Amino acid sequence: MRIAGDIRLPDWSLDIAEAPTSSTAQTSAATPAPTRNMPSDWAVDEINEALANGIVPTSVTDSGWQNPTSRLAAAEAITLLIEKTSGKTIEQIAAERGWDLTTNHFADTNNQSVTFLKYAGITTGIGNNRYDPSSNYTRAQIVTMIGRTAEAIFNMEVKGANPFIDVPDWAAPYVGYAAANGITQGIGADRFDSDGTLQNQHTAVFIYRTYSAWKDL
Repeated sequence: MRIAGDIRLPDWSLDIAEAPTSSTAQTSAATPAPTRNMPSDWAVDEINEALANGIVPTSVTDSGWQNPTSRLAAAEAITLLIEKTSGKTIEQIAAERGWDLTTNHFADTNNQSVTFLKYAGITTGIGNNRYDPSSNYTRAQIVTMIGRTAEAIFNMEVKGANPFIDVPDWAAPYVGYAAANGITQGIGADRFDSDGTLQNQHTAVFIYRTYSAWKDL
């Protein structure tokens, strides 16, 4: 897993909420590649901060900011967040907990970030011994991973009332926690856009906001 280097973006304006990606607001496959490669205005300032703090892996930064985040890239983003927050590598944490990161938990990937998250109970895969590393994540799934990380790695109590009307029950405690801690503001009109495709710009912003909330642990 590589970390993005000194990539600086234009200082554009920032909206107060994350832009939706589902329904008619979703980025079209016909959108020209240069547009997809640049972040939306609302995300630029926080992406700059994320890059400056070295908390976004290149699996996120190098595939276009408005393109979807894969399940593998999401796993690498979460484990880099863990490393930056704890000051320890995932190898060190695994050794402390007796986890063997050379063990392959899934038939379709041997990525150590995924293995670490499986040991921690942060991911369970999709069933049938598969993780499905190339498929895309949703906004609800990444926030759920953040909440499970808070519980499993940092022993936090994850709580907070879910303020949105479109969040499934399984994600509601984690979205509530994220909202209470400034990790998400939703997309407006009391909506979180739970099933919206997670874009790389969303991932970077969620990770940065989480790092900001956790960095003094």
